[in-house]
Amino acid sequence: KTFIGGTSMSDQVAGSVLQIDASAPPTPPLVVTISGVTVQYGNESFQSGFNVGGIFSYDNLTLTDDTISGNSASGTGVGSNIGGIFNGRKLAATNDTISGNRASEGYYNAGGIYNNTGTLTATNDTISGNSASRGHVNAGGIFNNNDHNRKSVTLAASIVADQVSGEDCGGSITDAGYNLSS
Repeated sequence: KTFIGGTSMSDQVAGSVLQIDASAPPTPPLVVTISGVTVQYGNESFQSGFNVGGIFSYDNLTLTDDTISGNSASGTGVGSNIGGIFNGRKLAATNDTISGNRASEGYYNAGGIYNNTGTLTATNDTISGNSASRGHVNAGGIFNNNDHNRKSVTLAASIVADQVSGEDCGGSITDAGYNLSS
C-alpha cells in the first residue's frame, strides 16, 4: 500500500492531504481514481468554509481498496468540519476503510464522510471509529447535507457503526441492502 499524509498524530500534514478541485468554470470536472492508498494524518483548522483533513473533492472521484484514517478538522464559526472525505460532486467508494477521523467545533461536523452537493455511492465499505462533536450537527460516520437538493447517498453491503462520537448517519440515506449499523 502507498501512504500519503503525515506519519503520526504528532507529525500531521497542515490542511487537506488531497485536494481535487477543477471547479473554476468553464473547466470540466476531473475524473480521478485512487486505489490501494492510505490517506492519513491531515489536519485542517480555520474559522469558516469547509475544513477537511483527508480528501477534499469537488470532482468525480472513485476510491477502491483505500484507507482514510487519522485525519482531523476543526474550526469555530459557520463552517463545516470534515475529518475524512468531503464530496461536492460524485464519489464512488468501494472496499474502503474510513476510520479514526475526527471533526469538531463547526456548524456541521462529519468524522467520516460529508456529502455536500454530490452523489455518494458506498459499496462494501467500513465506516467506523470516527468522531464528530461540539457542533450543531454531529455525524461520526456519514452526513448527507439536506440543505441542498442535488445530492444522494446510497449504501450497499457496508458497515457504518461504532462511531466514537456523533451519530452513524445523518441526513437522508438510501439503503441498497446488506448494510450493518449499530
